[in-house]
Amino acid sequence: MGYGQDKLIQLIIDAFKKSNGEENLWQYGDLLYRMKNYDYMDEYEKIAKETKYASARQMVVALIGESKKEAEIPFLISLLEDEEIEGHVIWALSNYRKSEVYEIMQKYIDHPRKCNCHINGTVIHISEGSDYLGHIVISDEVKPDSKEAIADLKALGIAKTVMLTGDRREIAEAVGRELQK
Repeated sequence: MGYGQDKLIQLIIDAFKKSNGEENLWQYGDLLYRMKNYDYMDEYEKIAKETKYASARQMVVALIGESKKEAEIPFLISLLEDEEIEGHVIWALSNYRKSEVYEIMQKYIDHPRKCNCHINGTVIHISEGSDYLGHIVISDEVKPDSKEAIADLKALGIAKTVMLTGDRREIAEAVGRELQK
């Protein structure tokens, strides 16, 4: 990678370090993912395990998995209990195609007989060749202060709020219902 890209990656990593976790850092994680530079794995690990970075860690976890560095497998496995990034950890681990990794992932993946594809979230079905391994559900969580923020907007006289999403209609409707409770 060129010096310019290395400098940009370091600036993005520094932005994570300086953050108190309240900023929207997701675009930085996505940018690191798109740059595909595997020279900063130690820094990516620090970001991935720091829960204050919330969902911004998702794409960093995906980047770690795409490196396919076997030394990263234990680290990724250690993140499986983190519900905020669990789906991305499974996605990252799927890059390794090792039976021992699949065995560990199995407790996080539902069997097809249990598949309730009407759950809120994006359902990803996983197979190896023609063998169905199960599915995972990736879903966003409504931030705890979302209801309060909408109420504050209404108190300021804003009568109508709208939600913009790239998700499926039924998922957006479920989030809307949750916010109206």
